[in-house]
Amino acid sequence: MVGSDNERAEGVIGVWWAMLLGFGLAAGLSLVGFLIAERPLSRLFGVVGLALAVGLGVTIPEAVRAQPNGLMLLIATVGALAAVIGGYWLGASLLTSVAPIPAVATLESTEAEDARVGLVAVACVEPERYRLRATLREATSLQQAADAHIPEFALPFLLGSERARYRSVGGSKARAQLRHLLDAVHERLPGERFLPPLAAWCVGEPYPDQAVAKLVEAGVRRIVVFPVSVAPSARMRQALDRLTELHPSAEGVGLIDVPYLADLAPLDEHLADGIAALVPESARANAGVALVGTGQPHEWDRVYPEGPDEETAFMQRVRLALGERGFDQERVRLVWAEWRQPDVTDGVRHLAALGCSRVVVAPACEPFATLSVKLDVAQAIRLARLDDATEVETLPSWGDDAELAAMIAESLERAVAPQAE
Repeated sequence: MVGSDNERAEGVIGVWWAMLLGFGLAAGLSLVGFLIAERPLSRLFGVVGLALAVGLGVTIPEAVRAQPNGLMLLIATVGALAAVIGGYWLGASLLTSVAPIPAVATLESTEAEDARVGLVAVACVEPERYRLRATLREATSLQQAADAHIPEFALPFLLGSERARYRSVGGSKARAQLRHLLDAVHERLPGERFLPPLAAWCVGEPYPDQAVAKLVEAGVRRIVVFPVSVAPSARMRQALDRLTELHPSAEGVGLIDVPYLADLAPLDEHLADGIAALVPESARANAGVALVGTGQPHEWDRVYPEGPDEETAFMQRVRLALGERGFDQERVRLVWAEWRQPDVTDGVRHLAALGCSRVVVAPACEPFATLSVKLDVAQAIRLARLDDATEVETLPSWGDDAELAAMIAESLERAVAPQAE
């Protein structure tokens, strides 16, 4: 009888240990869900995680009841902690398979034929709201661009920080701005020759190859793919490289390239005009200007080195144009939003130290109001901690600027004209 009671007690203790490990694993998985999930699911994971934490608090003393000493309590606590870490690691490792980059599309020819020119605009801007799959694909794309690696253990925190960025500004308007810009471009093109532009993304569907495949399926045989980007960033190049795997010529499809925005001759002058409009002519000689480039990780420079170089060349042309409008070129600084020096904070401080009572911060290489412009650049300005004697103003992004739309439309017509001859 005593033996059966002991066996029953050991069985109960074993159940408590199993519950301890199970609660720990589930708590680790809930932590991952709380960090990465979209609302209101993240709150549900938070409530579940708290309940599991309470469950662990109950199961630990029950698991050591047979041998209630300090050593057993330590073993149970370490075991619970190890189970939580194991659950977290399991959830983090599963994330890499949640949103794989889709394979390149295939072209399917059709008997129908549309004589008009198809347009595909490619932009490297984030979705309107935080989306787990989109952010995971962004992380995967960033790693593939230069054979880098984001530790699996850090991935949930990376996703959680991106979710927090979205919440702090209520979402991103960049893609909406692009769509408005494309509408303005289409209005300036002859409808009998051009189809309405399709938007494609560097990361996220539709990718450029998917947009091209959609047009080909509709019978379009001439397609212009134009990057809405000042310079060829690593992400843009990676997205456009997908087009080379389509083999469009084999299906009788012609892809027409157009220059990046930096090569649109009047754009530097237009940006200089926008900056000059913020500063009265009498105050320009003593005003400072920080022209902001996007920058990229140094690992990418080995694979896609031309992006920062072309951004620098474009900003140098803007600096010359500002000199023609009465600004002191020594007070026009080229700075970077991230990865490179000088950054925005150092650039603004330097201009204030030169005695500039007014400083204009111009995101010269980012056409849209991305999270980087709305958050990172603004935070960098705050970190400069300037006194009240220095006024800082940020130039709004181009967005659906009418003159930019006219420049793009003209560039598209020029690109198609030789093909029509």
